[in-house]
Amino acid sequence: MIPERTQIKEEIPVKKMIARAAGLILLTLLFLTAALAEQAGAAGLPSPVFESTAEEAMKVSGTHGANLFYDDSADIRYSYIKGGEGPVIFQVKFVWEGSDCTIRVFKGAQMEDLSGMHYPWDKDIRVMAGVWQARAMLSEDEAGVVMWYDARNGLVYNIAMTGEVTLFKLMKLAMVNAEGEGEQGLTGLPNPVHEATEEEAMKASGTLGAKLPDGAEDPVYSYIDGHEGPVVFQVKFVWEGAECTVRVFKGAQLADLSGMYYPWEQEEEVMIGAHPGRVACNEDVLGVVMWHDAEKGLVYNASMSGNATKDRLMSLALANAE
Repeated sequence: MIPERTQIKEEIPVKKMIARAAGLILLTLLFLTAALAEQAGAAGLPSPVFESTAEEAMKVSGTHGANLFYDDSADIRYSYIKGGEGPVIFQVKFVWEGSDCTIRVFKGAQMEDLSGMHYPWDKDIRVMAGVWQARAMLSEDEAGVVMWYDARNGLVYNIAMTGEVTLFKLMKLAMVNAEGEGEQGLTGLPNPVHEATEEEAMKASGTLGAKLPDGAEDPVYSYIDGHEGPVVFQVKFVWEGAECTVRVFKGAQLADLSGMYYPWEQEEEVMIGAHPGRVACNEDVLGVVMWHDAEKGLVYNASMSGNATKDRLMSLALANAE
């Protein structure tokens, strides 16, 4: 028989071990709970996520869904996100050109970031997704997101990408989802591109408009009022065998709203008259030149599709910088 004193001494270590084990289990649960909470917070989105077909996700979210490059995409998974607060979100995840991609579409009244991509970005710039002014944020070959508000349909688009990320790839996905949004518009909502006379476009945008180079043909004037950002003066015309577009808008610094987001063979900083700017082109194919007139507070984007050269782009720019 074990003496009572010895039995008590042996019980104490056992109790300590049980207490320590219980403490470790409690700490593990606390850390796990915190990690899950942090993960949900980082997503910035309500949960849960419901796996579904594309049609089901579109119906529940009340959106048009999203367009993919289906022939080049793999591991396509549709779902919708439905929580107690906020809109129901259409979601599709897929792998495309070496990148993990997610497109989220939801109803809204303005551009909003529910992408879950909250990083310190190397680039944070304004761009054009079709006729809509958008925001692109990225760190090359790491991660990126582009988002815009489709005012005609009352829809917000967030396109996120990780892996082999470039601005061109982000904008390629954006453009395939922004194209044709005007035709899908809900009754009674305005198209952001308004055909106009030159004077009407200048007045609506609050700009001086644009000068056409000698030999320009078939000018068509309009202005773009897409809810987000400045109203943009626009003129399209044919010159030197190329389809040209000049956009002018109010701004405090250089911004690219040209819609020309390509990998460029040539790209350099230039002076357009007295104004610093940038020219980029793929010789004899397409190009863009842009500059900021700080004195007038105006930004100019001039682009060419077909027959583009640096010299022609500079001539197009200088016609407006004089």
